[in-house]
Amino acid sequence: MIVAAIDIGTNSTRLLVAAVNDGVITKELYRQSVITRLGRGVNGAGRLSAPAVERTLEVLRDYAKIAGARQADAIRAVATSAMRDAGNAADLLVPAVEILNVMPEIIAGEDEAALTYKGVLADEDTRALGPKFLVIDIGGGSTEIILGDDQGPKRLRSLPLGCVRLTEAFFTADPPPPGEITALRLNVRRSLDDNFSHAVGAGAVPIAVAGTPTSLAAIELKLAVYDRDKVHRYKLSRDTVARQLEMLASLPLAGRKEIVGLEPDRADVIISGAAILLEIMTFFKFDYVLVSERDILDGVALS
Repeated sequence: MIVAAIDIGTNSTRLLVAAVNDGVITKELYRQSVITRLGRGVNGAGRLSAPAVERTLEVLRDYAKIAGARQADAIRAVATSAMRDAGNAADLLVPAVEILNVMPEIIAGEDEAALTYKGVLADEDTRALGPKFLVIDIGGGSTEIILGDDQGPKRLRSLPLGCVRLTEAFFTADPPPPGEITALRLNVRRSLDDNFSHAVGAGAVPIAVAGTPTSLAAIELKLAVYDRDKVHRYKLSRDTVARQLEMLASLPLAGRKEIVGLEPDRADVIISGAAILLEIMTFFKFDYVLVSERDILDGVALS
């Protein structure tokens, strides 16, 4: 059957249309991501702004047309951190039902983590690298960290460490001064200390998904045109992440928007995303992460 999976995230709204048979994605028909910044200001106000809701609904209208044109038999839409935190989530849910003919599901952080893990491990070449994996998903509002094996997740956490959330919480200047980046990293470290031990990642294959690691890989590869095949399973070293964080933090927003490989709309949150990733890699003593293009969208499609 043909399924359309939609991820209504804090930073971006994404679509995957794929053929799924016997629990396997047999053919990817369409994949798109649009930065809609639904979660802008939610961390402080606790509400979705009207412009953010309209941006997201406009993208959902386009996605409904795309799913219809590709004769999708079913649509499943999930909404994550921003919608979990917003007191007025119905402002988006009610019109979204009319657009998609299904109710988007506001899923818990643990369910988000499980779907992400399912999507990552849907890649048989990735599974062959096991038997133990630690998956890192840095979103706009939260970061999911999942430890598991080829049978499924064994331990998962959803932490309030998203790149949009922490940019708004810690950065007051552009570019942010070293003290603000250090404060952000200390916040990440405290959250990791509260939820994990350093030894949890021992022997696991580290895999990172979502816009932060894919952007850092694209920057390192100098991809003027994004190439998913080159980014997928790219080995991103901790030294590279540290060097890129230093470079990104030395440039104002206008300069970051000119970096080859970085989507301009992601330039305002890439510093916090890189800092989150670097702190996680340092905490678990990972010398590298493998970047994956398979993620929660694949998990939603398979669900």
